[in-house]
Amino acid sequence: MLNSSFSNSRGQDIFLTFDSHSFSEDPRHVLVVPIYQGKLLLTRHQTRGWELPGGKVEAGETIYQAAIREVWEETGAKIAELEHVGEYRVRAKSQEQFCKAIMFAKVLRLDKRPEGFETTDSSLFTIPINPMQPGFSPIMQDQVFIEIQKILKGTQSIHRT
Repeated sequence: MLNSSFSNSRGQDIFLTFDSHSFSEDPRHVLVVPIYQGKLLLTRHQTRGWELPGGKVEAGETIYQAAIREVWEETGAKIAELEHVGEYRVRAKSQEQFCKAIMFAKVLRLDKRPEGFETTDSSLFTIPINPMQPGFSPIMQDQVFIEIQKILKGTQSIHRT
């Protein structure tokens, strides 16, 4: 599958693969690509802007449980199916290295977003998205999201229904 490495605008070195379990360490973070009725569900972080839901895997959780929880906390969506499609490792001089699992998710339904988390809104976006426009998180503006959109365009997996 596709493997690439690059540096992002935040000075982090990224190694991206669309193979699962490619790194020696287990992913301790998740990035979820939730699709509902053919559209991408994004969350709006209070300081960064529109981005994919995701976050840290909590103690005792699997990456699948973390993905379901993060999507619900940040958007209110209930997940019907999850597919672990890849991973990326983030390395920066000022922080610890970490590995993040990329999960495609089929959204079963959209419920009211719960209050009290770091996000302020959620919305559906038509694919493809231009993340360079105002209001999008810098996290969405690197090669990871560009490659995710290529995968979305080229496959008929659970995320397209």
